[in-house]
Amino acid sequence: MVDDFSALIDDDDDTNQPPVRKIPPTQAGTPPARTGGIIQQAEPGEAEWEPPQDEKKEIQEPPKPESVAEVRTPGKRDEPRIKLGIEGLDEMLGGGLVKNSVTGIIGTYGTGKTTFAINFIFEGLKQGETCILISLDERAEMLKESIRRRGYDLDAYLDKTFFLIKLDPTDFTLAVNSIKNEIPDLIRETKASRVVIDPISLFEGLLPDEASRRLEMFRFVERMRDEECTFVMTSETDTQIPYASKYGLVEYLVDCVVLLRYVRTSDLSGTHLAVEVVKMRRSQHSREIKPYEIQPDDVVVYSEASVF
Repeated sequence: MVDDFSALIDDDDDTNQPPVRKIPPTQAGTPPARTGGIIQQAEPGEAEWEPPQDEKKEIQEPPKPESVAEVRTPGKRDEPRIKLGIEGLDEMLGGGLVKNSVTGIIGTYGTGKTTFAINFIFEGLKQGETCILISLDERAEMLKESIRRRGYDLDAYLDKTFFLIKLDPTDFTLAVNSIKNEIPDLIRETKASRVVIDPISLFEGLLPDEASRRLEMFRFVERMRDEECTFVMTSETDTQIPYASKYGLVEYLVDCVVLLRYVRTSDLSGTHLAVEVVKMRRSQHSREIKPYEIQPDDVVVYSEASVF
């Protein structure tokens, strides 16, 4: 057998030709040689190059990907719920409002803000809860008559487990002091679990400027969070922006925003009422827009229907 390295230099007598280097065959267990960036193939019959055992193991056994069952998913919070008493809307809210949360019901005139608030109150009364309704808008007698027309037995609850308070928004000092100081005291004394202010936008309007409004509203909402009650406040919408509260504060301060609005058909032949849950902290909720009707004795949200 001829030595593989026996003739690296040609011994031809022709000294004018430069010596020619002969590349030895690739040895088993070593990488193929590279020439000018091209891998030289092993000659036929010789063993192909294999990576060292530790590298071979790494190639053959890549890290095992995490199985689907091992992937961690965020846990679903199981927060206690307080029903509004409006079946389709409770469904959109994931079962109702989160207990001890603060909710804003925002809508223009005629969308039923007060009606939604009354439903919330009487759903609690039927469950044996104590409830407070603070009105800054309607007269007390008109509000009582409106409640009776909707079929609620007001006399069975009034001044027992249901307290109706009418505040005069034109008396600035009385109204502001009552909302800031007397209402929290009344909540604790009666152990009310549901409280409504209808509408909070009149209270906002009593404050002299935007800076005072922001400060007082923030303090008030934070104080209500300290009470053991689920708090609902209604608000008019901005005259220029039908999706925002009158002063643009309520939706940022509350935990949940329920928006009530009109939807007119493209040919302007009719108008529909639509409800949307715009925001809800600590809970999943529907983001669909659903039609609803205010009937003589009930509010019906058609959760299976579509507005458009």
